[in-house]
Amino acid sequence: MAAPEKALAYPWKHFIGGHLGRLGTRDDVTLHQRYMADIADSVRKTLPTIDPTPYFQKYGENSWAGVKGYLDACTDAAAAPVIAKYTGVLAAADVFTASTTFWSWSRSASTSASPRGCIREPDDRSHDSHHGVTGHQGGAVARALKGSGFRLRGMTRKPESEPAAALARHGVDVVKGDLDDEATLRRALAGAWGVFGVQNTWEAGVEREEAQGKRLATLAREAGVEHYVYTSVGSAHKRTGVPHFDNKWRIEETVRGLRFPSHVILRPVAFMENLLAPFSLQGDKLTWALGPGTKLQMIAVDDIGWFGARAFTEAAALNRREIDLAVTCERCRRWRRS
Repeated sequence: MAAPEKALAYPWKHFIGGHLGRLGTRDDVTLHQRYMADIADSVRKTLPTIDPTPYFQKYGENSWAGVKGYLDACTDAAAAPVIAKYTGVLAAADVFTASTTFWSWSRSASTSASPRGCIREPDDRSHDSHHGVTGHQGGAVARALKGSGFRLRGMTRKPESEPAAALARHGVDVVKGDLDDEATLRRALAGAWGVFGVQNTWEAGVEREEAQGKRLATLAREAGVEHYVYTSVGSAHKRTGVPHFDNKWRIEETVRGLRFPSHVILRPVAFMENLLAPFSLQGDKLTWALGPGTKLQMIAVDDIGWFGARAFTEAAALNRREIDLAVTCERCRRWRRS
């Protein structure tokens, strides 16, 4: 809340709002203050009402998946009433609960441009298919593309889940599909101009993830997809010997070899959200097995979403690019001192 208060202390009449697509006013700042207060109130009311037990029972020994499921449920439940209140009024809205971020994009009648000045009007090619749309990266890209002019279709194994329902409420056509099931992939890919492909090593394992990545890219090419965006991992091209890095390099090779009319490969580094994972945050201590001089590159999932969206809205400019994504590099000794 401090930033809006400081902004209001200056005698300005207008400001340039990156999410507004128009000149901002003092009313926009005070509206955002009210919005943030409502978010805080909604989170306080929501957290005690959701029992985490079913999420841990569902995922068994995979405690991180249980935590993620619980936090996603908390986020969606806290966001829903506030989003309903502010949709069409507020240009952009953030909801944070622990490591999960939920973005709600809306555009007022006076808005003439999408966030950061990128917009593409719908045409007969502008259909994007997102695979793993309820996951961290797929969901972030779908949210960042809201209002960009693309018609979005998202594939998930669990279309009945709350994350899928949240995306559907924001205009994403959510369809059921499985990266191991060729028939469902073909249905999801039908008529798509572009595809965002991401797989999950921790769910699929190294070999199965590789097969999924190659299968999706191959079927996309067969379906006539013109633009393919694959999210790999930082340093995949360096042949590190790390199994879940090297398998992504082999998927990259498949994407390049298929000769799509255009493609972009993104290589994000470690997620900042991992800092709040149970294996990392132990009480008031971060417990990572890293040397004190190690440099750790990180990026937030929403930043990956922003770059993923640019890979579609600026497809021609980024064609054939392979882009490493990181926003900070910290020495572990700094963490030790703090």
